This record gives sequence, structure tokens and C-alpha cells, in this order.
Amino acid sequence: MTEDIFNTVIDLGKTTPMRRPAPPGRYLAVLGESHPISNKKTGNEGRAYTVHLESPLDDQDMTDVDVTKERIEYPVWITEKSLSSNAVLNTFLIPVFPEYAEQADKLPLSDLLEQATGRPVIASLALETKDREGNPLKYPRHLVISLESAT
Repeated sequence: MTEDIFNTVIDLGKTTPMRRPAPPGRYLAVLGESHPISNKKTGNEGRAYTVHLESPLDDQDMTDVDVTKERIEYPVWITEKSLSSNAVLNTFLIPVFPEYAEQADKLPLSDLLEQATGRPVIASLALETKDREGNPLKYPRHLVISLESAT
């Protein structure tokens, strides 16, 4: 028979410390798995990568921060215009993975995007405090403002 959980006395000595989110700055990270995304308003499609932080590169207060628990999405939008102008290559793949410049005309975009998974990157983070309409967010959220090559 299980004990009624509402009759349990809470042991205040066992509280876990609050975990702070990673502060804005640059981090060594790994580009994780991606999943398809779409914008219902515009019809645009893309891939959202999960960015796994590993360690800070800037000198910042990391008290009560566990960067290994941070999971931040980095969207890569793919439109007809971005495909015709090679924007996906020129703004994401080649700057982050320079060796892709040699493969870009030999492999389909899907292969290049898939090969990015698991690769080390440098992620620059900011905290987003307002929504698109300018209203304050109750809880600030991370925003990956840029990725760079880690090699």
C-alpha cells in the first residue's frame, strides 16, 4: 500500500540549488541532431539543430551554471530565394564548415546539412527578453546569434 503523498513531510535540508542559465557569450559547442521546421504563416521550411554547449570561451560568471544541461535550437531556414542565391551555403554551411566549399557542388543540400550533425562549433549566445511584438517575456530565453568554425 502506498502512503498518501500529501501526508509527506518535506525535508528542507534536501533542496536542490537553483540552476542559472548560461550567460550570454561564446561557447564551445556541438551541433546536435536536427529536425524539420516550418512557418505556417510564410510556408518556409528548414531544419532546427540542437546546439549542445560544452564550455565557455569568455571570462564570465559561471556560478551555478551547468552548460552541459543547456539545449538551444538553431534554425536554418530554406526558401526558394535562399536556394537560388546559395544563401544556405554562404551564410551557414561554408562559414561554419569551410571544407564544405569543396563539396557544395558535388553533394545535395540534404547531405551537407546531415553531415553538420555532431560537428564542433563556436556558438555565440544572447538572451532574448522580449517577444517579436516587443512585449517582455516572463522567462528570458537563449538565442544563438551566430555559429563559427571551431577548427
